[in-house]
Amino acid sequence: MRTLRGIEYVASSALCALLAGTAHAHSGPLDLQQVLMKTAANYRAAQTMRVSTEWTRTLGEKQYRATVAVAAKRPNLFRLSARGAYFDTEIACDGRELTALRMLRQVFTQKQAPKQLIGADVLAGVTLPAPATRLITVLLQGRWQDRTDPLIGRLYAGTLSGPQGFGDALAYVITFDYDADYTARVYITQDDWLVRRVALYRKGTPEIVETVTAVSFDTKLDDSVFRLELPSGSIKARVLPAPEEPAVPIPMATETVDGRRITFSDLRGRVILLTFFFTSCPYCNDEVVQLQSVYDRLKQLGLEVIAVNGTGESRDEVKRWAQERGLTFPVALNKTPTDLVAMFGVRAYPTNVVFNREGKVIYKGEGFEPDRLFKALSEEGIR
Repeated sequence: MRTLRGIEYVASSALCALLAGTAHAHSGPLDLQQVLMKTAANYRAAQTMRVSTEWTRTLGEKQYRATVAVAAKRPNLFRLSARGAYFDTEIACDGRELTALRMLRQVFTQKQAPKQLIGADVLAGVTLPAPATRLITVLLQGRWQDRTDPLIGRLYAGTLSGPQGFGDALAYVITFDYDADYTARVYITQDDWLVRRVALYRKGTPEIVETVTAVSFDTKLDDSVFRLELPSGSIKARVLPAPEEPAVPIPMATETVDGRRITFSDLRGRVILLTFFFTSCPYCNDEVVQLQSVYDRLKQLGLEVIAVNGTGESRDEVKRWAQERGLTFPVALNKTPTDLVAMFGVRAYPTNVVFNREGKVIYKGEGFEPDRLFKALSEEGIR
């Protein structure tokens, strides 16, 4: 059975090269199948390959970065090194063993190396959020027609557009459902038929982007490239653990009693004073009168004051309370959408929180303590 499968992939690759040459001679627009054939033939024909990529993932206001390097040499040598972000991973196939290592946890798996890369799946069982690397590896291994693989099946169900501008080149773009969470866009340059970028979109926004920064075929690679030295104390496991996904930061936002949405990230560069109240709190009522005076004098220096009702009173009740006191700074309701009371652990009223111009909390105080509060503001140039 193993021999027959190898014959199938060799025959498939030969057909790929033949059809890709036919497509090259075709002067009309290419379809998805032809673009994949030409690209697959390019990777399949290489005896050695090196690829380097830059990887980013944007979650809220935080961006993770990594680099991925892949090297391969036929018949069965392979090396992958992913460094940075949260998924440091090393994979090495030295011709005898296929080893996968999670660097941060020092846990590895090991099995017999495949006899050849064609038809193999050296990334099987490895969670690697690097879509360009995964697709390039599929092409390198000649598995681009194996529609029993869920990723390849979804790729063939995609749509093709272009060629369109891509830097100084033209690229075809394949758009398909990468998985249940992401839509992928694959950029393949027309002049050399190489995968240049894969971007994963969630709800129309690019979250993971992996861009090829260097690629070379048929250059000399020493076999030492494909050896992996396991760190001392590494633990062998039957299954390689998945990387721990980073927590998705909660975008802080609130809605005023007038229906205006305020997103805190939009206020970067200004000093924010967040004050929590309820309408029948005598200390809160005394405080907001003073805060209104401070706001009138210092808002031109970059001060923003936002009062948040923390006890779930009705919009009309809170709006009436603000109007009776002549408040001109925003007055908002909690949990619209962010539960700010829970986020800041508010237990007493009033509670005041100050953010500096970079969005970092520099002060939190329970009760109205003017000296401490105004000192925190003064240190940010609000005086």
